[in-house]
Amino acid sequence: MTLKAVRDELKEGSGRYDLTSSALNNIINRAIRNHLDTRGDFPKAQARHISQVAAGTYHIKMQDLRAVQAVWCADSDGRKPQLERVGIAELRNDYTDDISSITQGTPVKYAPTVIQLAPELFSSATSSAFSSASPVYEDYEDVTFGDSYDSRGITFMPPTDGTFTFNIWGLFYSKSLSADTDENWWTEQHPEAVNIACNLLLDTRYRNIQGARAWSQHLSEYLVGIQKDVIEEQVAEKNQISG
Repeated sequence: MTLKAVRDELKEGSGRYDLTSSALNNIINRAIRNHLDTRGDFPKAQARHISQVAAGTYHIKMQDLRAVQAVWCADSDGRKPQLERVGIAELRNDYTDDISSITQGTPVKYAPTVIQLAPELFSSATSSAFSSASPVYEDYEDVTFGDSYDSRGITFMPPTDGTFTFNIWGLFYSKSLSADTDENWWTEQHPEAVNIACNLLLDTRYRNIQGARAWSQHLSEYLVGIQKDVIEEQVAEKNQISG
């Protein structure tokens, strides 16, 4: 179901003909992101971010990332063993030299990291300002300057010694919808869940507590069936490994 079809159905079902298309689009996207994507484990929540990096790279930034589950990398010689996940403190303590002084190689460890600066630095901090200061700033090379609220990242070590392709498995938010013909997994496979989530958001926004509770219960009951499919796959995988 396209964004326009979801919007028209929501408008007709809720009777909110006073809301503009822009307002309804915002409600639909927020409902999917806040009431569907994060409500449980669903088949299309897991995705892969694939990036090719050059020699000397030691961090990757990704948009709409919820959680990193596993990281692999490969070069022209083939795929390497899965990178070990460690805490960012451990990774930074293991590699304390300046980045330019660390011996490059095949990355073996990674950690989810903090890439954004504090809000008070958004307008004043820039890469050129840091590098041209006297004395120069240190230990900032993997931060993102400006607004990076929609992004998260990983740091890995050692820095790459050539061209590598990174395959990052994790949980991601659904694709945001903007054009009338846009679709995502929720609108295509479970438009009813989208409609329920939107009505839940509307009743919550307008303080209809009783209505919001009813929609929330309805949504929970609907999503149980989808989660059963995920559980069946997980059970089958465990049985195959143990069998």
